[in-house]
Amino acid sequence: MTRKIFILTIFLNLGTAFAAGPHVDRVSEIALYPSALANPSYISGSNSEQSNLYFFANTRFTLSLGDSTFEIQPELRALQSDEPLGPEMRAGVRAPARLMDLHKKLDSGRKNESTLDLERLNFLYRVSGTQLSVGRKPVSLGVLSVFPVWNKFSRPLMTDYGPLRTFNQDQVSMRVQRGEWLIEAMDIEERDARAAGATRVAQLSWFGDGLELHAIGGEWWQSGAFGLALVKDAGGTSLKLEEISFSGDGAQIGLGAERAFTEKLSALTEFLYLESGASYKRDYFFLTPSRFRPLSARAYAFGRVEYKPGPLWIVQAGDLVNLVDSSQLLNLKAIYSAGNDFELTGEFRLPAGGDDGELSRHFVPTQVLFGARYDF
Repeated sequence: MTRKIFILTIFLNLGTAFAAGPHVDRVSEIALYPSALANPSYISGSNSEQSNLYFFANTRFTLSLGDSTFEIQPELRALQSDEPLGPEMRAGVRAPARLMDLHKKLDSGRKNESTLDLERLNFLYRVSGTQLSVGRKPVSLGVLSVFPVWNKFSRPLMTDYGPLRTFNQDQVSMRVQRGEWLIEAMDIEERDARAAGATRVAQLSWFGDGLELHAIGGEWWQSGAFGLALVKDAGGTSLKLEEISFSGDGAQIGLGAERAFTEKLSALTEFLYLESGASYKRDYFFLTPSRFRPLSARAYAFGRVEYKPGPLWIVQAGDLVNLVDSSQLLNLKAIYSAGNDFELTGEFRLPAGGDDGELSRHFVPTQVLFGARYDF
């Protein structure tokens, strides 16, 4: 019943917007990502390599009328491989269980997966510093750039397979801003209540001169949650702290620093602590699976240097380190942007460390990924 009311509300607002003659904008995207994996322990059988081709195509229509906006975005996602696909690979094009079942599986075989989905279907109303949103849209929480301490919904890790694309969430939210203060309440629903349930949280934020403070609390996947976050500018360096405690999964703490040394050179570093993570690598296999915990160990570090050799190029070199077993995942990435509508990427992810480390090649494949994205 909740799902039917949710969908009915969206389409009633859509009908109202059409009747009033809204302004319509359209933007389309086509993206192609050929990739290769190499890892004898990951791929079964006699083959030690796997070649994959990801394809994404979508068109977003935005209908605007006064203070109201409605967005709808059908999207086609497809994956073709020369080897059988596991669940980790299919997750790159298969959306998680959300409240609204709006996808149509076009084909699903041992070596392929294709889906037609509505990746965005959202009504937004703004007036006098107040914003009301109902439907499917991106959800972003917290202040860190790499480690998902607050944000368990839309920010992937580079340990994921394939291109790091995110899926939007079915939500109802309200934001009210008065001067330096911002209050936000959010309800994110999922179809299978037994697996996770809903997330119903409220966030209070204060934005000062060179300092911002955030507090969040509520019910998160059938667990109580309370967290604090801050961003402080100190001599040109952005310092970040993000903490959240779950009644069913302990505390998670992230620290970060980001600095631009010149117009071309910048650096970022972040640290992550997971109270429910393992203190010894021998305990990885005894951990109870949890959606709250994105990684297995108790502590991690990440560092990245970014250099812009020219106006169209960005080169990044990063390293994710497991501080418990010393395994690492090296990341090299180059981005070429010809304006705002065309982008080429090349990425290399190389696991390092002992064979029994979480980020070693025994558990994480070497990945070579190329991408071409065109917006029109």
